[in-house]
Amino acid sequence: MNQSIPGKQQLTRHGFLQRLALALLLAYCVGGGLLVTVQSAKLIRAQRDTTYPEAATAYMAVLAGRTGQLYHSYSSPPYVVQAFGPLFYAVNAAITRASNCDADITIQRARLLTFVCFLLCGFVVFRICRDLEFSNFESALAGMMLLAQPAFINWNVTMRPDVPSLLGMLLCLLFAVREEEWGLQAYILSGFFAGTAFLLKQSAMAAPAAIAAVFLLKKKYKQTFVLALGAAAPVAIAFGILLWRREPFIEQFTAVGKSIWSIANGARWMVSPWAVMMLAVPFAIGATGFISAIKGSGKAKMVASFALMSLCGGLATIPQIGGDLNYFLPALAGCALLLPFAIRVVTRRMGPATVGVAIGMLLLGITVTASGLHRYPMFAPRTDIPYGNLSSSKILAVDPYITLHGRDPEMLDPFTTHVFELAGRWDPSPVVQSIQRGDYDLVVLYSGRTIYSYRGISFFGRPIVNSLNANYEVFCVAGDTVALKPRSRGIAATPETLRPILGVCVPGEGDHAPNLSLDAASR
Repeated sequence: MNQSIPGKQQLTRHGFLQRLALALLLAYCVGGGLLVTVQSAKLIRAQRDTTYPEAATAYMAVLAGRTGQLYHSYSSPPYVVQAFGPLFYAVNAAITRASNCDADITIQRARLLTFVCFLLCGFVVFRICRDLEFSNFESALAGMMLLAQPAFINWNVTMRPDVPSLLGMLLCLLFAVREEEWGLQAYILSGFFAGTAFLLKQSAMAAPAAIAAVFLLKKKYKQTFVLALGAAAPVAIAFGILLWRREPFIEQFTAVGKSIWSIANGARWMVSPWAVMMLAVPFAIGATGFISAIKGSGKAKMVASFALMSLCGGLATIPQIGGDLNYFLPALAGCALLLPFAIRVVTRRMGPATVGVAIGMLLLGITVTASGLHRYPMFAPRTDIPYGNLSSSKILAVDPYITLHGRDPEMLDPFTTHVFELAGRWDPSPVVQSIQRGDYDLVVLYSGRTIYSYRGISFFGRPIVNSLNANYEVFCVAGDTVALKPRSRGIAATPETLRPILGVCVPGEGDHAPNLSLDAASR
């Protein structure tokens, strides 16, 4: 009898660990999902870019609303690269017209649409898991896991196609897993949503490719053909309309492949502390579930293929300079879909060591979620900034949101234009000439006198920086923010009018050269 007491104690400890693991899983998925969702909603009315360069997209939507033209050449003002699909710009134009071509209202409504798509992504993940015959509890956890990822912060409330495109990808997968119940209709709808997602963002082709791979392995050639035809139909119609309208669509749509690519740079990004912190836990959950899913039914194999193809897509494109966490949002959705598989894998091997590892991973995930929520000043975003003070000034800035509120905005995406300049696809001469003439009333820079940079690329190239040094002077300084004015003339703006926007502005000394420079590690 005495020998059984240690065994009972061990079972008691094991039961406690199981309950603790369940509580942490609920905290990670449900608690994290509620926190990310509620706090992200507060960003909808924020007076700043939630993602760079949101304001550039907003201005192109205003132009489309006024002119009816979706695409404009990036070689001429306003020098904006439009690398996304035509459906994205068409939706933005419709939102702008409904907003009386007001850029601020357009941004808020577009953010709201993206946020709704984000919530729907969680619901579609739930529905897919239910179609895979997981319980309501397991399926709900999967949907909440997607919503709980701090990597979605800002990307789920922005005027970008990443999340709407992800919704299209998930709908494509949803109808594919219903092939047995819906038959031909399932393949047609799956293809339609694949094509729609592609018309939002090109990377969405990972979804139909993943499904087609499973179909082909099962020798379902007819089903693959119907899927491809369903995807091609909306794409062909949209492309045909744009070519008939003779817009610079091909130049812009293929711009994504004209950027600078660096495998070494992408590898450094992947091992950066921020990337590892955001991706390690969900990827570990996904890897655990993948082992089971890939051995399961045809539906399970589709989910595994979706997750794998999305991950490969992120890894293949992150070497593109400018890439960020948004490249891995579909992979994170795939990991959420694999959570129920992971739960069952862990349950079948519910030893103390397995439970301990699960507890450690979930604790890390909860910590990461809290850190992700704290990364951005979003708990009380400002909504009272008087950007109307800038309306009479023509502005050149590293912050597109400031440029947007000036007169005749241009250079709303200086990072990408500089990338294209380095790639030999954009000529900065017209902008340099504008600087030499003193056309810009204000030039607003962050990071002091060193030009802001990302992944080794500065937001302005040497020709523009040299021209600013030669033709502009310091107007005022607010912390690390420097505002310049033309040396050749005065401007209507004053440090007092800029104070509510930039902060406390200390006037610069007359004829004080800005002495701008590029970061030593940037180009």
